[in-house]
Amino acid sequence: MKIVAFYTWCYDIGRTNYGQILQCYAMQEIIRHLGFEPLLIKYRKPCKDEYIQHLDVDSRIEYEKNYRIKKIEGELNGRIKGFFDFIENRIISTSPLYSEAEIINATKEVEAYLLGSDQLWAPQWFDPVTLFEFVDSTRKISYATSGIEDKTPQGKEACRKIAEGIEGFKDVSVREHYGRKILEKYTETKIHEVLDPTLLLSKERSEEHTSELQSH
Repeated sequence: MKIVAFYTWCYDIGRTNYGQILQCYAMQEIIRHLGFEPLLIKYRKPCKDEYIQHLDVDSRIEYEKNYRIKKIEGELNGRIKGFFDFIENRIISTSPLYSEAEIINATKEVEAYLLGSDQLWAPQWFDPVTLFEFVDSTRKISYATSGIEDKTPQGKEACRKIAEGIEGFKDVSVREHYGRKILEKYTETKIHEVLDPTLLLSKERSEEHTSELQSH
């Protein structure tokens, strides 16, 4: 079965919430429903004082758990453990990755790349790595990517970089009307408006595997 690698947040940035995890899970299930094998790119840009690329797979997994508990969440409680367990049991992903080179190495057998959904294009979190510049244009798309704004210098700069990057995408879609209108000021690339992936799954399908997460 052909593999589609996708990048979105799934316990990668900021305090975790149910919406973040569910949109990741929904995107995975949609890819599977379309007849492909999904693979989440588990990427996080390291902080300046982190020197972790040398860690092996098992050490990286443990490091990321400890990093989140100490730096992000502040404690390990039942809710946080529930997120850990759900991701481990229900999300198919690479090992933790920390650079473009590592993404390339971990996705050598991938047929296509998908970016989205969530606020990946919010200027305060935007990372050019997620534009998949190492992939040719016939193999990458954006689906329901969100967070676009250009009211600040940082926002304008992010929009310029995104506009340049999506010229190499086969197809581009965003989640909000205003996000589309903003990007259209910076590019002639055709941009579509689509539903968030969580709205594409039936209630029954959504609840099939998420009841364990809802109990925390």
